[in-house]
Amino acid sequence: MDTKMCPFCGGEMLKGKTNLYGHARYFWVKPWAGFFSMSVNAHPWLCIRCGAVLPYVEEQELEKIRREYERQRIG
Repeated sequence: MDTKMCPFCGGEMLKGKTNLYGHARYFWVKPWAGFFSMSVNAHPWLCIRCGAVLPYVEEQELEKIRREYERQRIG
């Protein structure tokens, strides 16, 4: 089971089963993208101490977004 430390309380966070259902699929859309662009799938993580649910984007996807953002910002 994947775990992370909660940024709010320091508790243990558990990764949700999938990022393909519910609001995880539509949590964030690139502001520079057109109307028909794909949203970024974020995995929901639940803190079992404070109950916070936070969406996290996988590192590979995050790196793609960074590069695309830099191209848009410079261009």
